[in-house]
Amino acid sequence: MPDESLQYIISQCLKGKSKYQKKLYEMFYPFTIAIALRYSKCQEDAEEISIDTFIKVFHSLKGYHPQKPFKSWLSVITIHTAIDYQRKHYKIQYDSLDDQTFRENRNLQINENSLSFKFQLENMIQILQQLPTSYQTVFNLYEIEGYSHEEIAKKLGISTSTSRSTLTRAKKQLKILLSKYHS
Repeated sequence: MPDESLQYIISQCLKGKSKYQKKLYEMFYPFTIAIALRYSKCQEDAEEISIDTFIKVFHSLKGYHPQKPFKSWLSVITIHTAIDYQRKHYKIQYDSLDDQTFRENRNLQINENSLSFKFQLENMIQILQQLPTSYQTVFNLYEIEGYSHEEIAKKLGISTSTSRSTLTRAKKQLKILLSKYHS
């Protein structure tokens, strides 16, 4: 059987055809699990997030606009599902730094130049999973997904300064974890 186009598969999913729902799931499971792993504490949680994502996708597929990239739409749903999962299953505590502490630490950066080695994605995910959930979430949203602090604050129901301070603390903690891993 020749490969069907993504739009054809989506059209069949909209008709409720489970064969095509399975195809869509198999096509994009690796994509959703990769995102879910960044927001979870273990493989099992990531799998549950991914499954929950597809349940939401199949319920809201009629809201997808074919002129927009499907992966972008799916990514947003996966991130929102991961955040919902965290709220439900993890105790999340966001701490706010005072303005002075934030000013002193805002230039702390993790970049290729500050690391003398490179990690495979798997190792980095394992390190991210060691962060407290609040740090992990803000770090992912800001550094990986590209959300602004204002957008993060709105998504998580926190202040913009709390988002900034949480990112600063996440980077500090990552530096510690990376140095332990490298030792």
